[in-house]
Amino acid sequence: MASNGKLQQQQSSTIVSLDIKNHPGAWRGPPISGEAVEVGNRVLQLNHDKYHPFFSYMDREGVHFHNYLTHHALTLLSLGASPKQIQHLFDINTPYQRGSVPVKQEIVENLSNSSIYKKSLGDEDFYTSFLKFFEKEVDSKGAPAVLQKYVFDEDLVADDMLQGFIHPLVQLGLGIEFNQPAIVAEGLAQAAVHSDHYLFAFFHEAEERAPGVASKYLAGLLDLASADEKCRNASNSQVREKVRDGVLLNVREEAINLAAQYQVGEDEVDLRLAEPSNASAYMVAEAQRWNKAPRMDFFVFHALNTSIFLGPISKLAWLSQRSKARLLTYAGRMSLLLFIDMGAAPLDLEIIRQQQVSKPYEDRPEFRLKGKDFEKFAVAIVDSLNPKGGKAGPQEDENWIRGSGFDDVWETVPSESNCPMASTKST
Repeated sequence: MASNGKLQQQQSSTIVSLDIKNHPGAWRGPPISGEAVEVGNRVLQLNHDKYHPFFSYMDREGVHFHNYLTHHALTLLSLGASPKQIQHLFDINTPYQRGSVPVKQEIVENLSNSSIYKKSLGDEDFYTSFLKFFEKEVDSKGAPAVLQKYVFDEDLVADDMLQGFIHPLVQLGLGIEFNQPAIVAEGLAQAAVHSDHYLFAFFHEAEERAPGVASKYLAGLLDLASADEKCRNASNSQVREKVRDGVLLNVREEAINLAAQYQVGEDEVDLRLAEPSNASAYMVAEAQRWNKAPRMDFFVFHALNTSIFLGPISKLAWLSQRSKARLLTYAGRMSLLLFIDMGAAPLDLEIIRQQQVSKPYEDRPEFRLKGKDFEKFAVAIVDSLNPKGGKAGPQEDENWIRGSGFDDVWETVPSESNCPMASTKST
């Protein structure tokens, strides 16, 4: 993402070529070496050419597990990782990846037809065909025109970006942040092959109800969801598709009514741009349990990851204020949905405080995490990754949890006498 707010396309959308000097990313770590950039380019190109965005098959596992190779490489690079570290993480995460599917040339040639395009959506076997189509579109029309049509126009095609636990939006955000047309094309193609279309009705119903409804800040809506017993019990740890078969089945009206109250006006974009980062950190950091070692909810964390990319996207000079406001509104509503989806855990600031948002906004009441809270949050994340933690959550031999609002998910999380979360306060 260029500092002047323009997505600058100076290379083919089939080639990954990082320009860290001019497009260093949103986060700054130690200086990035030329050797690290070379390794980053190599692994990102291999991912672009060889691997599918899902490493599972919907018809076999009944769920899409996502390829994070791009996320890993660019995050490590931004944090100043060595070439060896970047290569190592790539090497240990490629054996389980799924190879790209063959291109169907007849599909590529006909995707410009809107009816063919819509009929082809949601088919994971068409990923490489969609990728080739978007590479051609970006190269011939430029990234801004393609993004306007397939992301920011207010129709069903553009709303695809919100599917798949917002993974496509993260991929797209990385492409914009680092000015990589090839990764932009990956994000667009990934969105096209997700199949959780049931989200569309939720977003559109919330949008229809919003006019005339008083707007609330996201942190306050999270508190309302957490205080609602029906929202807390909408799903459970044993339900696989918790949004579809939990939230939208059991508390659809409640969820839509809450979502309709989150609205970002065109004149509020700059202020509200900072809000998702704080609110999503609030719902990840504070969803802890007294007397338990710290754990981060894998799925709720997706909202925090997404908030990073709202800045680069919202600074695109060619993007209208209406589109920026709508993106922030939809992203906030998705965060709220993810929170309810994972059990709407009670959010207790005192837990993390036993362990930086922008200064102009820090004193505002809707920004729940203050000053040193973010440092304590970071320490809690590091503590949660300690290998001594062991198994965390049903059938998950790892240190994430999935469903921070569900009591049974915490049963196997150990207590640690020297951990600030392990206080004398009762559960």
